[in-house]
Amino acid sequence: MTEEIDLLKAQGEFWISRQVSQESDGRFVHYFVIFNEGLQPDVMISALERNINRTPALGFSPFWDPDSGELRQVWSKIDPNVEFFDDSAAGGVRSREFSLKLEKGLSGICDLNSGNSHYYLLSKTDCNQFRLDLANHHYYLDGYSAIRFLHDVIDEYIELVAGRGCSDGDRPEPLGAVVEREAKYRNSKRYEADLNYWKAELDAGTQPVVLKPRLPLNPARSNHILHREIDSDIQDRLDNLEAQGLSPAALLVVAASILLNSISGESKLSVGFAVSGRATKKDRDTPANMANGVPLVVSHNRSLTVREHVEEAATKIQGAVRRQRVRGVEISRAAGLDGTLGSLFGLTVNYMPFDTGVQKLNGRMTASNNGLTDDAFVSFYSADGLHNELAWYANDEIFGEVESQEFFDSYYNILRQVVADPDVAVGRVSVSSAENVASVLELGAGEAPEEAPCLVHELFERAARSGPESPAVVWDSGSMSYEELDRASNRLARRLMRAGVDVGSTVGLMLSRGPGMVVSVLASLKAGARYLPIDPELPAERIDFMLNDSTPGVLLTNPECSADVGASSGTVRLVLDEVMSAEEYAGVDDSPIVSEELSRALEVEDAAYTIYTSGSTGRPKGVVVTHRGAAALAGAQRRDLQVKSDSRVLQFASPSFDAAFFETLCAWSAGAALVVLSKPELTPGDVLGNSIHKHKVTHAVLTPTVLSVCEGEDLAGVKSLLSAAEACSLELVAKWAPGRLMLNGYGPTEATVCVSMTGSLAGWEGVVPIGRPLPGSRLYVLDSAMRPCPLGTTGELFIAGEGLARGYLGRADLTAQKFVADPFAADGSRMYRSGDLAHWGSRWPDLLRRTSR
Repeated sequence: MTEEIDLLKAQGEFWISRQVSQESDGRFVHYFVIFNEGLQPDVMISALERNINRTPALGFSPFWDPDSGELRQVWSKIDPNVEFFDDSAAGGVRSREFSLKLEKGLSGICDLNSGNSHYYLLSKTDCNQFRLDLANHHYYLDGYSAIRFLHDVIDEYIELVAGRGCSDGDRPEPLGAVVEREAKYRNSKRYEADLNYWKAELDAGTQPVVLKPRLPLNPARSNHILHREIDSDIQDRLDNLEAQGLSPAALLVVAASILLNSISGESKLSVGFAVSGRATKKDRDTPANMANGVPLVVSHNRSLTVREHVEEAATKIQGAVRRQRVRGVEISRAAGLDGTLGSLFGLTVNYMPFDTGVQKLNGRMTASNNGLTDDAFVSFYSADGLHNELAWYANDEIFGEVESQEFFDSYYNILRQVVADPDVAVGRVSVSSAENVASVLELGAGEAPEEAPCLVHELFERAARSGPESPAVVWDSGSMSYEELDRASNRLARRLMRAGVDVGSTVGLMLSRGPGMVVSVLASLKAGARYLPIDPELPAERIDFMLNDSTPGVLLTNPECSADVGASSGTVRLVLDEVMSAEEYAGVDDSPIVSEELSRALEVEDAAYTIYTSGSTGRPKGVVVTHRGAAALAGAQRRDLQVKSDSRVLQFASPSFDAAFFETLCAWSAGAALVVLSKPELTPGDVLGNSIHKHKVTHAVLTPTVLSVCEGEDLAGVKSLLSAAEACSLELVAKWAPGRLMLNGYGPTEATVCVSMTGSLAGWEGVVPIGRPLPGSRLYVLDSAMRPCPLGTTGELFIAGEGLARGYLGRADLTAQKFVADPFAADGSRMYRSGDLAHWGSRWPDLLRRTSR
């Protein structure tokens, strides 16, 4: 009579997963053992076949019963599926024939519908060495059962060699009995109580932390799998701590929580914990798939010790083990989540210190595969009874090999520290190893700039000498060549100098958009001053604050600007139109300014401009930016944005924002034209599109907010598009990257506008990064102890290099707080604490949160 039974819940989950994937997958268990002394192959094969035949779970196959509308499984005769292969001719090196045979055997069990539940291959690898591969689909046996099965095979082999063999009384109970016992539990009050425990654990709304954010979720089809033998000193410490009452499993969990905290900064963390799903001895003695994953909600308090966290984790593990039969997917649904393990946890710890018995035959086991993970999974297991190993599994749909290794190295580095000193505060545990520190510091170092630092207006003067007749500024009703702009700015510079402007002065520019603003910027720089751009449309109180705070010697204004605005500052007001139209102005010398006309020669450390931040988080701050970073930025603009002398760069940003300086420099860097239009002409949408088309704009810097309003034809002529100032979405990349060069950039006012840009985003998938550091810039992602974070680990973004601002005007205390010593620079230079959260991706940093300034 054919036996039909229901599925265990774990089996049902694997069957559903297989149906969803609609393809073969890597959800199988594969261990192999190297035996370093002679075996009797025929006896080992006999031991395997005997244990296969006494393992009922291997004989059941799932099917959908259309009559009852239920998922069932039916038993049929078990095919032992054991092969022997003599590979000794390869001299201990795995031959191609062996690899093909093993690959074929494993592929046969990957497909749950194939009817092949298992595959075993015994091979002779050398004259006195054998290898045994044991594999089965996870539906049939879980990792716990596979190790138990291997242990039984070893014992059977020893008994057979001794002429005895195991008796039939050692046969496990029928799988149907396990199914009935599970059903009874699920209909009991114990189950209800256990489920309520899990609901209470998740009531706080703890969110899972994944090692690498990804959009959308990429389910695993295969994993990167890395192995590492646990160093003897670490193993000795684990043994000593266990003797002191500290759980090794809890230590592994705490190491995982420290890694997750370094990514998220969260004080409550959900760590996945693999359990066998077995609560009775009969269940433990029956090879099947009952494995489960449950969430351990643990705390992270930087001031508490590792020992205190381990004690908490041990308590959580005890509670979880007592209630391990509640399926993880059921816990998720009970918590109001989507019924997946991914909604409960990311990184999972699997502690399997079980005796495999292989040491009895001088063997060593390697866990080659233990299923799939959608994030990452770390497994602790015994290799040979004396040595333990860690296996790291990472979803290769989202992790590259380098990232996987980086995370594994970080985890192992954390584990080394927590076992070395369990009484250290967790906040003092470093995530990065020395190798990782060197790696991320190299990743964050921009190339050397193509040219030495110079004054901002020297970049313009080079362009003017190279193409004097080329258009420098274009506006709605006219244009001005580089030579014309050069001469006009020379005249205005001398007029400013006559008004008292000199090296170190500040010239306020409260001017509307237009060519006059461009002339005034250049004239201020040539006169040795820093310029202070002020939007005339700002509230009067804001303008008064800026003028009183910065005390410019001269304020250039429009005729329509009220004389009352800024009157209390004592600044000399000059109306630009009146100055430039005055009779005596026509006779002002327009030849190049020479250093002898200034009180001293300008240097790159002198201030070029002061920009006030928005003040959305408090009092506005005047950021004083020097000339030093301009040349490096200009070189990056020419290279990355592909600016040429025939390019036309749109000035979209308000003159009071540093993005306007970026746009101006972008044009000057290559002798291109700067297109300066009125505010109404820049209204996002059709109006902006018409302006871009009318003035043949080829290069634009626009925010994602503006890009979201525009349609395809609006930017039809734009060849190079830089998204900046806000987080750029993948949807915008998909919309605007095709057919043009689209990049994403990042930078605060405190670092000369821009410190990083991506390459072309065409075809980009996933979170849009902020790009690689520009030449002359250095980016650090640091934890709270100012230590470099490894790949994928979240920290605060610090910025150093050529473009770093001098500081905040008149705010020495705030400057000291935000501009701090760079511990990684030998020259004593500083770095800027951005307040933004970021982590290193495989190539570029991803910005997770930008702080208002």
